[in-house]
Amino acid sequence: MKIISALGALYRRIFRTQDAYMINNALLVENIYQQSFRGFILKLSKDPNSSHVIQRMLVTLKNKYFIIKEILGHVSELS
Repeated sequence: MKIISALGALYRRIFRTQDAYMINNALLVENIYQQSFRGFILKLSKDPNSSHVIQRMLVTLKNKYFIIKEILGHVSELS
């Protein structure tokens, strides 16, 4: 029930110009992150200077699947 309510609220917000712009930008940013970092997640996770970027993406991005997919087989290397 909560999911339906949340989707309804999101649907109503899309029709307000400012909210639609914000939602579109959020989706665009996530898409850019996915395209930019795909294939480099494991390498960035191992690097002490850039591992924080992966950590931040795991906290902030809605779609974390592309990150998890890349590190899933390498958990022992990263621990």
